[in-house]
Amino acid sequence: MKKWLFIILIITFCIYLVLKINTNQKINIACIGDSNTEGHGLFPKFWYSYPSKLQLSLGNKYRVYNYGEAGTCIASSNANNYQNSQSFEKSLSLKHDYFIFLLGTNDSKDYRDGFFQAYENLLDNYDIRGKKNVIICTPPVAFSNKWGIQNEILSTEIRRSILKIAVKNDFKILDIQSEMKSEIYYQSDGIHFNAKGTERIAQILKNKLFDNQ
Repeated sequence: MKKWLFIILIITFCIYLVLKINTNQKINIACIGDSNTEGHGLFPKFWYSYPSKLQLSLGNKYRVYNYGEAGTCIASSNANNYQNSQSFEKSLSLKHDYFIFLLGTNDSKDYRDGFFQAYENLLDNYDIRGKKNVIICTPPVAFSNKWGIQNEILSTEIRRSILKIAVKNDFKILDIQSEMKSEIYYQSDGIHFNAKGTERIAQILKNKLFDNQ
């Protein structure tokens, strides 16, 4: 087990070095989200998270940045608001060519009527209006109410608001709740993607990023 882990770490380090070379010449992709972007429960995260899987799928021409921050939401005015996170600050520090947003799961814990406007306010921080290089994702199905997450809110209020935002701004849509309904894509907690789930979402995103371009 230790031998295989060592081999994986060496391979990952080599990939990291390759990706660091000529960064300015690469096409940058920002993955903005919560724990399902960060790679909660996956080991190692930098290998199994969906941004990492997307990176491997796209190849060396692209640089996929993981700006996931576990526990964050959109509408809260507390410290767990995504805009109060270090990941948010990092996402603004570099020019990106493509954007993927996957947020909303944690907002179901204490849903607020201002969710739609709060999401719009988050998007205003990025130079993406009127562009075709943006994918807005609905949060995944919640098969449990662990941590107070409520699937009824996710599948109604939050999903409708996100779809409305995508249509209003002419962004591409990945409706994860429709695409990934099976529990085979999720960890035992029923909330977070497993390795099969991150592989699946990375493939769908790859297809959507370059659809009709």
